Amino acid sequence: MQNLLRSLPPSAIAVVISEDQCFGGRYLQLARGQRPDVSFICSELLRRDWYRAAWAKRGLVMPSDPGAPLATSLLRTGRPVFVDRGLSGVLAAFPSYPFGVLYRVLPTGTAPPTPSEIALLNRDLYAGFDLDYDRPGRDDDFAAVAHRRYAAAWAAIASLLDATGDHDAARDALDVGRSLQPRPD
Repeated sequence: MQNLLRSLPPSAIAVVISEDQCFGGRYLQLARGQRPDVSFICSELLRRDWYRAAWAKRGLVMPSDPGAPLATSLLRTGRPVFVDRGLSGVLAAFPSYPFGVLYRVLPTGTAPPTPSEIALLNRDLYAGFDLDYDRPGRDDDFAAVAHRRYAAAWAAIASLLDATGDHDAARDALDVGRSLQPRPD
């Protein structure tokens, strides 16, 4: 979670799904004072009136629908918006690209960076990640989940590169992803 929070630009809005991200991110913000500038939204809680009301008091009015209506509302703020890859309604409705373990969502009509630029951007992001520890095993609960997210991001980048015909860069991206996978034990 620290890597995710550290990678986001100032005043970003991040919409996540999983409880480890929802509660882990808020813990780091509230208990450790990390990145209070980031609005960390739990998509599953958007169905709750109290949750949306609490965000509205902080200046973010959001619908209960975590799809395209949510992205429309958040993009209107002018702040950088990032979502979990599981928010397929948002990703289908707006241009986006992998950014760390999330996807940067862009306003309609905005072109994302080229796949090569996306790969370079992510190499820079991951260079700033704290990954100086033994990789977790595949059954190491949330630590393994975090590493699967890292690897999935690089698989998505590899697909983008492969689609443009840059097969060598795609293989390199897959290698990065494989190096981040949990240990097979």
